[in-house]
Amino acid sequence: STFHDAHGALHVQRIAETGVDVHGQRQFDTLAQAGDGVGDLGHSNQAEVGSTVGRKGDAGTGDESQFEAGLLNQQGTQPIVDARRLQAMTGRQRLAQCARMRHTRTFSSLYCYYINMSDHGPDPHTARVALISGGNRGIGYACAQALAALGIHVVIGSRDADHGAAAVERLRTDGLRADTVPLDVTDPQSCADAVQVTQALGGRLDVLINNAGIALDQWVPTQALDLDSLRRTMETNVYGALSLAQHALPIMRAQGYGRIVNVSSELGSLGESQLGSSAAYRMSKTALNMMTRLLALELKNEPNILINAGAPGWVQTDLGGPDATRTPAQGAKTLVWLATLPAGGPSGGFFRDEAPYPW
Repeated sequence: STFHDAHGALHVQRIAETGVDVHGQRQFDTLAQAGDGVGDLGHSNQAEVGSTVGRKGDAGTGDESQFEAGLLNQQGTQPIVDARRLQAMTGRQRLAQCARMRHTRTFSSLYCYYINMSDHGPDPHTARVALISGGNRGIGYACAQALAALGIHVVIGSRDADHGAAAVERLRTDGLRADTVPLDVTDPQSCADAVQVTQALGGRLDVLINNAGIALDQWVPTQALDLDSLRRTMETNVYGALSLAQHALPIMRAQGYGRIVNVSSELGSLGESQLGSSAAYRMSKTALNMMTRLLALELKNEPNILINAGAPGWVQTDLGGPDATRTPAQGAKTLVWLATLPAGGPSGGFFRDEAPYPW
């Protein structure tokens, strides 16, 4: 669909006069301040919109609707801000604004798309697009580096917009194609938005790596496990992964291709369990393994959608600690292998070091 609206200026004028609401107006003011002098958000006519963008050196197309392109509100009917003004902001400014708007009633995934879009925009010739939850650091970032080096357009899901933007900047400095979306896997709407924005950014969604995870009960005996810690762990490690998969799969089925990689752990293996403790984390990974198996069984008639779980090993991350035996790049190796499996590859398996691991 197009975001061009011949009546865009009129809509913007109405918002400037009414202010929408107190929260909405405050967000607009913040955006104007963050835009490096791009201008106020309320314009009274098309000429002002065109001239303001023109002063920023934007290419003139002769199509006034290009200048009036707006972001849609949740009802999808009313532009709320000039899209090109957002394009004039830096990537970091767009991301910060997207994070500020995330919990207001004016937020929509289309709004997030315009704020977060890279300068080059969607590339219809990109072979593959990958969304990585928690991709701004550790194993997730190592996966992003490796996949981007293979020519895949990576989209980093990050709870913290600044951290996501910083990760993307590092990748782009190396000449790699990357974007980021705000993503809180404990929020179902955030999961839905992240998948939709990823598809908008890249034109498709081929790979989902469910990497985001927490461990709140390291070495805590099961007898002393706090139930709230268990709930929170399951929400992040299992429910979030399932939510992202549920939103990604319709896209993958429509395009006839998909790879889903659930980042698991040897500690989730029933056959290899030798010690107690860390029950919440370990139970969540066992549940994640079962989810992997069930989804693969349900998609057995979709031979080019492969869903697997991978154990990265003991990795030097915030979770694994500095004494771990593997670097993030080493931990990511099996996950990247699963994310790029050829047609006919395994599905519904649990792997470590690119080999099956006991359930």
